[in-house]
Amino acid sequence: MKVIPTRFFHSIIFRNIASFVAIVLLIVIPLVGAYMWDIERSMSQTLAAQLELVAQRASQMLKAEEVARIRNFIWYETAEYERAVQTLAGIEQKFQVDNAVIYRRLKDKRFVYVADGKRSFAINQEVSLHRDFPKTYAAANRAWESGRLGETNLFQSGKNKWYQVNLPLKAGDRVVAVLMLNKFATPIALEIRKRQNRILLVTLLVMAAGILLRWYLTRRQLQPLLALRKASQEISDGNLNVEIPAPKGRSEIGELTQGFGKMVADLRASRKELEDYQRTLEKRIEKRTREIRELLEAQHQHSEKLEAMGTLAGGIAHDFNNILTPIIGYTELTMARLDGDDVEHENLTRVMEAAHRARDLIAQILHFSRQSEDSQRPIKLDSLIKEVLRLMRSTLPRTIDIREELDKETSMVNANATKLHALLINLCVNASHAMPNGGTLRVSLEEVDLAGHRNHDGRSFSGCHARIRVTDTGTGMSQEVMERLFEPFFTTKKPEIGTGLGLSAAMDLVNSHGGFMEVNSRVGEGSTFSIHFPALKAPEEKDTVLLPPAPHGTETVLFVEDELEIRMLGKIFLDGLGYRVFMAENGLDALKQFQADPEFFDIVVADQYTPNMTGYSLLMELRKLNSTLPFLITTGLPDSVIEEIGEANDRVPILPKPYTSQDLGRAVHAVLAEPFSPLNPAEGTRLARKAPANSPGRQNSS
Repeated sequence: MKVIPTRFFHSIIFRNIASFVAIVLLIVIPLVGAYMWDIERSMSQTLAAQLELVAQRASQMLKAEEVARIRNFIWYETAEYERAVQTLAGIEQKFQVDNAVIYRRLKDKRFVYVADGKRSFAINQEVSLHRDFPKTYAAANRAWESGRLGETNLFQSGKNKWYQVNLPLKAGDRVVAVLMLNKFATPIALEIRKRQNRILLVTLLVMAAGILLRWYLTRRQLQPLLALRKASQEISDGNLNVEIPAPKGRSEIGELTQGFGKMVADLRASRKELEDYQRTLEKRIEKRTREIRELLEAQHQHSEKLEAMGTLAGGIAHDFNNILTPIIGYTELTMARLDGDDVEHENLTRVMEAAHRARDLIAQILHFSRQSEDSQRPIKLDSLIKEVLRLMRSTLPRTIDIREELDKETSMVNANATKLHALLINLCVNASHAMPNGGTLRVSLEEVDLAGHRNHDGRSFSGCHARIRVTDTGTGMSQEVMERLFEPFFTTKKPEIGTGLGLSAAMDLVNSHGGFMEVNSRVGEGSTFSIHFPALKAPEEKDTVLLPPAPHGTETVLFVEDELEIRMLGKIFLDGLGYRVFMAENGLDALKQFQADPEFFDIVVADQYTPNMTGYSLLMELRKLNSTLPFLITTGLPDSVIEEIGEANDRVPILPKPYTSQDLGRAVHAVLAEPFSPLNPAEGTRLARKAPANSPGRQNSS
C-alpha cells in the first residue's frame, strides 16, 4: 500500500480540496440534513393529524355512560363490556389503527385497563406492561387532567415505533375514562429512511465529483510551481545549472517564476565569492582551533605543575613540621630551666616565636595547596585576609609595600574559605605583576550598606555587604582591556606567566557566593578590584579560655616515631609527666614489642608516617591483640591523615605536629580518660566510643 507523503498535507492541492470540502460541510450538508429532517417531520405531522381525527370520530362510537358502569365484576357477564369490546374492535377495523384501549385512573392515580378490541386484558388490570409506561402514563395523565384531546406522541420500544393519542371520555362534565389509539410507525419510518438514503447518496456523489474537478483544475494551475520546486531542490543540492520554466501569462505565478530566475542568476554570479569566503573562514577557524588547543595544553601543563607543587608542598610541610617539633620542644625544655628575667630566656622566647611563625606559615601553605573542597561556612574575613597577607609578604618582592586596612567590626560572610583564600592570592599576584618596578599593594576590608546598587550586568543588590578592595599602583588597564577582562583565555601576559583563566574563575566564584565584583582602572594610575559579599550577623565573641596544665599520669606508653630527635623528645615530655615510656623506631618494632605482652602497655602513641607501616595500620594490627587499647596518632599532615582514615577520622584522636609538652600531655590524658569499645571487623575502620570524655583514667597495668 502506497503511503501518502507528509508534504502532501501541506500542499496547495490539499488545501484547495480541504477548503472545498469545508464549504460543502458547512453549507451543503446542513441544507441536505435540514431537508431530510423536514421529510421526517412533515410525514410525522401528517400521520399525527390523521390519528387525532380518528380519535375524535372514534369517541362518537363509544357511550361514556356505559363505560362508566363497567366496574369490578366479571367482564363476560356484562353487556356493557361486550359492547365496549365490539366498539373498540370496530374502531380498529374501520380506521386501521393497530390498537384501541379504554382505561381509567383510580383515586391513588394508578391507571387500569377497562377494555380493548382484542379482549386480551382483564378488567382493572394495572398498566405496567411495557418499559415505556412512564412516558405513556404521563401523556394519559395530561389528557385525563385537561379533559381535552391529548397531543400525539411518538414512542419506541426496541425496534418498534408507534404513534399514540389519548382522548378523554366524559359523562356530563366528568371524565370517566380515556380512549387510547396506537398506530405503528415502523413502516413509515422505513419509508422515511429510504428517501433519506437516496438523498444522501446523491449528495456524496456530487461532492466526490466536485473534489475530483477541483483537484484536476488545481493540478493544472500548479504545474509551473512544481517545476520551480524541482529547480529549487536541485539548487539546494548545489546545482545552479538548472532550467527555469518560462513564465506563462501575467499571473502571480508568472511573476514568481520570473523573480526566481533572477535569483538563480544572482546566485550563479556570487557563487565564486561564497566559495572564496568559505575557504578564508575555514583557515581562520583552523587557526583559532589550533590556538585554543595550544592554550588548553598550556593550561593543562600549568595545572599539573600546580598539582605537583601542592604535593611537593605537602611533603616539605611534613618534613618541616618534623624539624620544628624538636626545635619547639627542646626550646620549651630549656626555657623551663631558666629564670624568666635571664637574657637567654628572652632569646629563647624569640626563637619560640619564630618557630610558631614558621608553624603558621606551613599551615597556610598546606591550606593553599590542599586539593579537597571546603563547603561554605561563616568566616571572619579579617582573619582570612591577614593569613593571605602574611603569605604574600613571604613570597612577593620586597619592592612591593603591602598595607592592610581592615575593619575588625565587619560582619561575617558565608563563604568557602579555601576558594576565597585562592581568590585573594590570585588578585594579589596579579597586582604584583602590574608593578614590576615596585609599588604599593593595599588591601582593605569594610562593611557597606547597598541601596539598589546595580553592577555591570544589571543585577540589583541591596542590604549590608562586606567589601574587599585590592588596590595597586601599577600600570593600569585601558577601557578595551577592561571590557574583555573576565573572558576565559583572555590575557595580556606572556604565555609562560598567565593563561587567562584566573579572573574568569574569580568572577564565577564571587557570583556563586551571591556577591559581585567591580573593577576601576586607568592607564598609568593602577587598578582596584572590589569584591562584595552578603554580610552575616557576627556572633558574640567568647572570652579566651586558658587551657589547664597537662595532668600527670603513671601509665605505660609505647611511643612510636622514626625521627630520633622527636622520639627522644617525646620520651622526655612523657617522663616529665610521670609516665613510663618505651620507644619503637617503626611499626614493625612496635608490633613486636606489643606481641610479647598485649596487656603491658596502657596506650600507644604512633606517628602516622613511619617506615614499613602507617600509624593507622599499626592500630588495626594492635586492636586484634587488645581490642580496648587506647591509641593516639601524631602527624605533620593532619588533613591527609583524616582523608586516609576516612569514616573513622572522628573516632581516632590525631595530634598535629609540631606540638609542645603540654599538647602531648593533654592529648595522652584525654585518650586514656576515654576508652574505646572493641573494633568490629565487619565495620572496618569504625571505632565507637563507649564512655564519656570525663571518665577517670586507667591505672598502670604493669
